[in-house]
Amino acid sequence: MKIYFLILIALTLYLKCEAQTGSLPFTIDIEEIDSSIADLPAMHSFAFAKSGSRWLILTGRAEGLHGFSTNNSFEAAYANSNVWVIDTAAWLVYSMPVDSLDSVYHALLRTTNTEYYQEGNHLFILGGYTWEASSGFYTAPTIVSIDVDEMINAVIAQSPSLAMQQIRNTMDTVAAVAGGKLMKLGNDFYLVMGHRFDGLYNQQFVIYTQTYTEAFRKFNIVDNGTTVSISNYSYLKDTANFHRRDLNVEYYMDANLNMGIAAYGGVFRKNQDWPFLNPVFFDGTNYSVDTFQQKMSQYTCPVVSAFDSTTKNMYQIFFGGIGLYNYNDTLQQLLLDSLVPFTDDITVQLRRADGSIADTMLGLKMPGLLGANMNFISSEGGSLFDHGIYNLREMNGRKMIGYLYGGIRATQPNAGLSAANGKIYRVYLNVDFATDTTTDTTFVHELSAESIKVYPNPANQKLFVRGYPLLVNEITITDVLGRNCILPITNNNNPITEINISKLSPGVYTLTIRNKNGTWIKKVVKE
Repeated sequence: MKIYFLILIALTLYLKCEAQTGSLPFTIDIEEIDSSIADLPAMHSFAFAKSGSRWLILTGRAEGLHGFSTNNSFEAAYANSNVWVIDTAAWLVYSMPVDSLDSVYHALLRTTNTEYYQEGNHLFILGGYTWEASSGFYTAPTIVSIDVDEMINAVIAQSPSLAMQQIRNTMDTVAAVAGGKLMKLGNDFYLVMGHRFDGLYNQQFVIYTQTYTEAFRKFNIVDNGTTVSISNYSYLKDTANFHRRDLNVEYYMDANLNMGIAAYGGVFRKNQDWPFLNPVFFDGTNYSVDTFQQKMSQYTCPVVSAFDSTTKNMYQIFFGGIGLYNYNDTLQQLLLDSLVPFTDDITVQLRRADGSIADTMLGLKMPGLLGANMNFISSEGGSLFDHGIYNLREMNGRKMIGYLYGGIRATQPNAGLSAANGKIYRVYLNVDFATDTTTDTTFVHELSAESIKVYPNPANQKLFVRGYPLLVNEITITDVLGRNCILPITNNNNPITEINISKLSPGVYTLTIRNKNGTWIKKVVKE
């Protein structure tokens, strides 16, 4: 039996951020629980369930996210190969090798980006991307059901035979999805968006098949303790707006206290390698695509949801991750980055009683470029509506509401290496309605990407920037270390700016375009 003791060191992080133009009825604090134990699993994209103070963690990856031009982007050696238990009361960690279970589970429990849902003592895990010697890489067409409390006890007891009594599976192509989200409204499960990816994940050579579900898949899960199956399958399809994976899918409440499912962000648009910005709201019968554009955190990240029963305001807090924009504290502006960078920004999206939406920066940063494929694991603190939505009017003062764990830790927004995060952070919600206002907290204006064209790219001698007259005020080019390579260019009101790059060494550079309303960033390649 492996037991690890964690050393607890608390660090509360505060950072003033001037992007917040109005007050919220709450603030967030984050405390790092620093572990010196190397065997505490550093991982991301995993499935988890809870039983009291104990966490059950399966699947996921143990390395970071790198370029996908090589043939080792999802090396089998870095798949999470253990079933983990973390006891947060005593801070003890236990593990059991997946290979100690029956061979059918060796690939099914080494998946990544699965869809999962805990219902009472049952954890359902669907799909996910995996590998096995006989089949190569594929999206698993399976549903796995686990008895949570009994599996935790089996791991602690180091009993594979006992563990095998708590797990069952079946094959069903409905479940062959990665990068979606499994939700439940009433008696019905919804597998929200995602894709099926079979073959080696590689952007250099097309040696795979990929099919987006473009759907809300609706079904029931039947688990009698011996077998598990899917029944009553149907789907709601939208090939334009549901063409998403690796998104955030959360529950929301409307002004009438009805529960729905909201889909935020996700990648990629059919005509552009950018994330979606328009949220989708689904009430169990109908859906709408909102005109609001979410600027931040379009990739899977932790989200905390809260509702004000007096104003009927719905709040959703997005913790870092990856997004099309990030906020520059020096410039106090949103920066559009076409490479969709890692970010440390924490944002709050407000959905008012009338359905209108605004978002704001929270006065706090993540402790590093964190959030992507990280999990928020709630604790017993705080009053809740259904589906983990915090009831703000029943809370006052500072409450520890849960933990941030795992995810991808990046060293730079775009370039550079990344690693799986092995740190745990406590999350505190501080509720104070005395500070609440109704000031609009919509973000500052950003420079429109559609109005700027950079060509050719890659380029050898000259680079051209085309924009409407008076739109571009200044252009700078920096290398991967942030050093200026060309003196800043001031636009002379011409719609096309010519830049001589013949003396630059071959490589990747950052082109930064500024005007009075914002900044636009583009990566360019010098051949």
